[in-house]
Parts: sequence; C-alpha cells; structure tokens
Amino acid sequence: MSANLVVVGYGLGLNQRLEHCEVIRKTKGLSLHGVCEPVEVCREEACRFYNVLGYADIEEVVSDDRVDAVVIATPNESHARLALRCLEAGKHVILEKPMCLTTAEADALIDSSRRNRRLLTVRHNRRWDGDYLTVKNVIGEGSLGPLFVVDSSLSALIRPSNWRSQKSQGGGWFVDWGCHLIDQVLDLIPSSPRSVFAVIASLGWQVEVETYARVLLQFENGIISEIETSNISWLPRPRWYVLGEKGSLVYSGGKFVLRTASEEKEIVSLKSRDYEFYANFSGAINEGKELVVRPEQVRQVIAVIEASFRSAETGQVVRLGSEV
Repeated sequence: MSANLVVVGYGLGLNQRLEHCEVIRKTKGLSLHGVCEPVEVCREEACRFYNVLGYADIEEVVSDDRVDAVVIATPNESHARLALRCLEAGKHVILEKPMCLTTAEADALIDSSRRNRRLLTVRHNRRWDGDYLTVKNVIGEGSLGPLFVVDSSLSALIRPSNWRSQKSQGGGWFVDWGCHLIDQVLDLIPSSPRSVFAVIASLGWQVEVETYARVLLQFENGIISEIETSNISWLPRPRWYVLGEKGSLVYSGGKFVLRTASEEKEIVSLKSRDYEFYANFSGAINEGKELVVRPEQVRQVIAVIEASFRSAETGQVVRLGSEV
C-alpha cells in the first residue's frame, strides 16, 4: 500500500510539477493523492492533468484523514507556518528548501516533529548531484590527503522575478541556492562550523534581495570553506575548488581535474540520482528506514545562513554556538 502525498503550492512553475508531482508518481510506495493551490485555474489544471484531488487551502488538507504526508512547495516565508500546522495535525512533512528562515522556526519544527512522532525532512536533492557525489567520492578515496580548503560556488546571470525577488517572501539567490551549497559543504566536512564572515549585496539587478554573497566558513578541525552565490555573473567561478595536502580537485566548465604529486588527470563525473530523495522518504514512511536528510542537519544550514546575514550587516565575524 502506498502513502498518500499532497503537494502544497502547485502554482505556475515547473519545479512543483517536475521535481515533486512527477517524481512522487514514479516512486514505489508513494501516491500523488492531491494538490493544494488557492488559485483555482492552477488547481483545476493539476486535478485534470494528474487525476487527483484538489484542495483550496491547508485546512482542507490537514482535515483529510486519507492524507499521510504533505509536501510544502510554497514561497520560503510560509514554509515554517504551513509545516507546523501539518505536523500538529499528525501529517508527515516534506519541505522544499530552504527548511525555513530562522533557527527559531527550525527548532519549533523539530520539536513538533518529535512530539507528534511525524517524519520531517527537507528536499536537499543536491546531495545526489553527480558533481557533488564525485567530490565526495574523491575525498573519500583519500587521494587529496587531509583537506584544508573546500570552496563551492554557483554563478549565473538571471534576473530575480516573482516572489524570489521579494525580501518579505524570503527570496534571494543566497537563500535559494546558498542553502544547497552550505548543506553540501557541511555534509562533506566532518566537523562543526566555528565562525562565519560574509559579504552580501544587491548588485546589478534593481531588486530588493541580494544578488551576490561570499561567505567564509571556518570549521573546528581547521578546514576553511568559501561559499559564493551570484546571479549577476557573466562568467562563472569554478563550481568546486578543493585543496588537500596531497592533491587538488577542480570542477569547472563541466570537467573535473585532479592533480597530485604523481599525476594530473581528468575525472569522469558520476551521474546524478535526484530520484533518490523521494525513494529514501518512501523507505522511511513505509519501512521505518532512516532519513538521509534529517531536520537536525538542516538546522545547521539555517544557522549558517542566519549568521551570514548577521555578519554582512555588522561587518564582523560571527561565532557559531555549540548547538550548531
């Protein structure tokens, strides 16, 4: 028997359809039960296309006993409020990234998940990207030796639009993409982040949200990570730049290059496995398997984002507490 999922926030974008609805339908153990969308024309389109139920608001969703889990794919500002309502109503919750906007919201969600014994996870699907899996594999093989730098960058030339250009809705390139890059770096480095120094600015595009961010993370084990996001870049920086005592790894222009004392060679990137996020959730809800993306981990991401904005505002290094 499959678990019934409802996607909240169908909207006009392709992300909810391709990354949520379509993948849910193809995942063993999961069933797309319905979509929740206040805009009637969008809701009706989803109902016709997927032959599922339509809900006008979150109260209709949580009052339906047939619904096992809810996917929150709405503007960032609403994530915590909607997820908390679902958890308190006894529904399992999948949140589109970012999990929420503050650590206080993250703490409330984690507490509700534990009290109500409901699953809570965040769609950090970039943990299954081919380039990331390749970096993780090379580090794991030990050819780089002890690491001291893990830099990650995501650059593009894209003007922010719709709610992503609105600060009140939690928009901005750093929040939107930085959460992925931070999550990947935290997953790669076996240590807790110690401090953050950030420069965040709105450049180029005439919008109220940031378009450029550079964040310097220092870890307790001495590793340094610089994370950069920009949607006002005419040319990109290397996506990955990893330095170790025995070698270096660079990923740029779709090509990996590994250099050590004995050789320099190109490495073929592993294939992406985006579908595994929902496959893992199916295993968790149906068979009791452990979630790969745990909310306690994602809280660290939110803590780093929060500290980054505080550092950018004050011009000071922000120390991260032991709870991060």
